[in-house]
Amino acid sequence: MQIQINSLFIGALFCYASSYAATHASKPSGQPSVSKQPSVSKAVLFENKNKTDKPDFTFEKKDTKNADGTTTQDSVFRYPDGRAAFTETLVLTADNKIVSYFYDQKQISQRIWLAIDGKVIKLKKEWYEAEKVTKTQEEIEEYKENYYVGPQLQDVTLKRWASLTQGKNYKFKLIVMEHLDTFSFELEYDGMKDLNGKMVHRFSLYPRSFFIKLLVSPIRFFFENTPERKLLEVQGTLPVKPWNGKEWDGIFEGTMRPTYK
Repeated sequence: MQIQINSLFIGALFCYASSYAATHASKPSGQPSVSKQPSVSKAVLFENKNKTDKPDFTFEKKDTKNADGTTTQDSVFRYPDGRAAFTETLVLTADNKIVSYFYDQKQISQRIWLAIDGKVIKLKKEWYEAEKVTKTQEEIEEYKENYYVGPQLQDVTLKRWASLTQGKNYKFKLIVMEHLDTFSFELEYDGMKDLNGKMVHRFSLYPRSFFIKLLVSPIRFFFENTPERKLLEVQGTLPVKPWNGKEWDGIFEGTMRPTYK
C-alpha cells in the first residue's frame, strides 16, 4: 500500500511561505483584521530527477482574513504552461484549527472535502471524468485537538519551536485526505544543517508506524537561522503527481522552494 501523505497534504503539504513575523503579527483580542487584499505566497517545485533550473510546477497561495476571524487559504499548483494541476481551499480559525478543507487533484480526477462538526471529521471523496461524478466515498473520523492537515505544518513547527529545538518531539495525527483516514506522525528537530552553503534549522516529519515508515520518505523543513525564521525549502513527498511516461500519477519526490521578493 502506498501512503502518500502529501495528498492531503502534504494536499498541500505546503507550509506557509510567509515569514514567522508576518504569520504571528499581534492583533487586538476579539478584533481580527480583515484584509482588503489577500496576502500572496509563491513557490517553485523541482522533482528530484530534474537537473535543470526550470521548475516542474509552480505554487501560489492567497491568505484572506475574513470578518468572522477565520482565514481562507486558496492554493494552486500549476504546470509550467499555467494550467492548474491541483487546487485547494483551507479555512482555519484564528488559533489555527480546521474549519473545512477541500482539494481537487485534477491530475487524477479526484475531489475531497473535509469538514469539522464538533468532535467529528466528515470526509467525502469523489472520482470524476469530464466533470461527471463516477464514484463517491464518505467516512467519519473522531476529531481531536492534535489533528492537522498538511498546510498547517509550518505553523505547527513555529509554534512549538522552543520545545522542538530543546529535543522534545511533537506527536500528532495527520489527516491523510487521499486515504480518508488519519495517521500518527512525529515532528523532530535535526539541528543546524547545511543548505546550499548556509547553516539552517532542519526539522523532519516521520510516520510513527514502523511499517509505514518503510514506505514513506520523511518530509524535511528548512528554516532560515534568523529571528524571522523564514521557510527556505521543503524536501520529500509533495502534493502533485509526476509524469511517469504515460500519465500524471505516482509519488512526486522533490523540493518545494518558496520565492521571496
